[in-house]
Amino acid sequence: MSGNEFFYIDADGKKQDAALHEPILAGDHPAATEVGKEVARRLGISEDMILKLYAPYDGSPEPDPDQKK
Repeated sequence: MSGNEFFYIDADGKKQDAALHEPILAGDHPAATEVGKEVARRLGISEDMILKLYAPYDGSPEPDPDQKK
């Protein structure tokens, strides 16, 4: 039985989730955001829509200037 958790399909067609969950569980917001953007790209979401989906909002975390992009 397969769960309905958040996952992605890798190049071999297998369900994976570690790359999605690890940055979230570690509290690494910038890394989690980048993983989410990459998943969106794989799903065929346009770059314009990704920018809208991940646009800063009031109360959103400030980027860490020491964090690599």
